[in-house]
Amino acid sequence: MTARSSSSSQPLAIRELSQDRMLAMLTAPEDSYSVDAATFRKYLEDRGEGVTIEGLAGYVAHMQAQGYAAATQQKRWHAARNRIMGAFDRSPDALDGVKRSRLLLELKALARTVPKTQRHAVEHTLLPTEADIDRLAGAASERMACWIAILYGHGVRVSEACGIVDDADNVKDRGDGYYSVRIMGKGKKERTLKVEAWLIEHIRSVFHGERWLFETAGGKPYRRQYVSYQLHKLSERVLGRSIGGAHAYRHAFATRHIEKNPDQNMVKAISKYMGHSSTSITMDMYVSQEMPAEDLVLTTGLRQAMVRRQQEAVA
Repeated sequence: MTARSSSSSQPLAIRELSQDRMLAMLTAPEDSYSVDAATFRKYLEDRGEGVTIEGLAGYVAHMQAQGYAAATQQKRWHAARNRIMGAFDRSPDALDGVKRSRLLLELKALARTVPKTQRHAVEHTLLPTEADIDRLAGAASERMACWIAILYGHGVRVSEACGIVDDADNVKDRGDGYYSVRIMGKGKKERTLKVEAWLIEHIRSVFHGERWLFETAGGKPYRRQYVSYQLHKLSERVLGRSIGGAHAYRHAFATRHIEKNPDQNMVKAISKYMGHSSTSITMDMYVSQEMPAEDLVLTTGLRQAMVRRQQEAVA
């Protein structure tokens, strides 16, 4: 059920860090993974396991044995994987390509044992409305307001926005009031956004990036987990409920445009703009799969005929 190799019991690439420090790294960053990473840490501590591939494999097997829902297993798996890779990146072996490849292969093999979740339509009632977006942007910091604008205005994944390099090759002024912004999507597939010039110039004036469009004060790209966590906390504070993290804005972008113009050409355009591999993904997630109630009402003539037959049977 689980994938383990002969080297699994060795903490790959993190052997020079103490296990105490490794455990601390599991919950150190406060982000969208924090709660699930803490669950992984508790599992390891309760069983005296080390932060190793072996420990992670045991955790995956434990979740399956306990009968957790596929979505829960996926969420907790991603949190644990994120923390192990984060620990690797802060270890002395971070630049060792061979060890990185070994670790990624171990994780990839183990990922195959985690149940996949079925793709479900987005629950529209949970998404932020345009009025919600206005409230969130108005209450957000200047930087978070910029994040909301790019995520909600253009439906990009937060990881894609984090990776935008602000140079002449990737952010080009079209001369028509828009910029062409090249981003790298899933599967290393490139696509181009069409972003209003004022927004690009405003983002630049807020972040003052030397390399990245969204750049931290330390000159590094933002971490997607940090952005998602901050937006999650913002919605709880402003709306009194969580709308999820950064991805909710991408969902809201697609839902807003499809609801306004649900024809097939619009769905194709949105699918391409968002970087979906096929229009079926867009259809499954954003187009209602339920028949409208008014379409299920019997015709007046049929209803009258049935009532008449019932009356005749009683008589």
